[in-house]
Amino acid sequence: MLSKLHIWVVDRDRFMGFCINRQLKYIVRDISIDIFGTPNEAWHELMTAEKAPDLLFLDLDSTDMAGGENLLVRMNELYKENASRVVLVGGNQAKHDKLQANNIIGILEKPLSLEGLKEVMKNGYAVK
Repeated sequence: MLSKLHIWVVDRDRFMGFCINRQLKYIVRDISIDIFGTPNEAWHELMTAEKAPDLLFLDLDSTDMAGGENLLVRMNELYKENASRVVLVGGNQAKHDKLQANNIIGILEKPLSLEGLKEVMKNGYAVK
């Protein structure tokens, strides 16, 4: 049996975070979700967290690229093999290429579809 999945959503648009929250809770029942408006907010939480989230949804359209990149680098440094799996949301190919982390399990375009989220969640469970 899988333990409760802890997910972070980083998106400047709080409504989008709310929508992702609702869709994910429809797909996976046993999850907890924290929503952050900026990578900096997530960074501050990371500094006091006992462990990294299991899955991170990072919106590239509304986040500061340097902040998002720094958040991913620090997560990998702090948690190494237990670093979060990452789903990039939005952005373009140049942004995706810049964030070449081996823990990226998916890229979703906006507007998010329930089918796309289901596929990413299957990948997320398969990795761990």
